[in-house]
Amino acid sequence: MIFEGNTQGFGGTYLGTADIRFALGSFRQAMKNDTFSIHSEAPSLASYDEASVKVNFTFSGYGSSSFPIGNFSGSVFAVESYSFENHPWLITNEVWNFESFFTEYSCGGGC
Repeated sequence: MIFEGNTQGFGGTYLGTADIRFALGSFRQAMKNDTFSIHSEAPSLASYDEASVKVNFTFSGYGSSSFPIGNFSGSVFAVESYSFENHPWLITNEVWNFESFFTEYSCGGGC
């Protein structure tokens, strides 16, 4: 999983289950006691065959959190790739490009 763009300190490449859990956990922890509302979402099928699918989607939202980030809003363009390997479909690659991410308080080098 890759977080890129205007990430407010959350950017990076996260490989493997432990790294991805850390990234999503850190992001979620920074927004503890939050409210979050997605106010637009637009998925589209980019490509597919019998063994793989690539999906593009955009979403934007806003919310509020206790310190360290305060009120926040943003929009993301994401690309997810899935593959079928003898079992359910699995995410093989995920890139979130934060087109905008505004916070009341800066996370600087990370929250």
